[in-house]
Amino acid sequence: MSRHDRARLDDIAAALVAIDAHRRRGDLTDGLVSDAVRVRSIEIGEAVKGLSSENTSEARVRSSA
Repeated sequence: MSRHDRARLDDIAAALVAIDAHRRRGDLTDGLVSDAVRVRSIEIGEAVKGLSSENTSEARVRSSA
């Protein structure tokens, strides 16, 4: 795994921790919590798009099973 991919995976993990923290403050009916979770979800999507195909092809196989 490249250093770049490791950094992207670390970004994803950090965003997931942040989402968990936001959700503990309130549910998604709270606009602030909803916006925070949405932004972190966008960050996750961007990080996933930046992963090399070597690290995303296996995930595609698992998700289609």
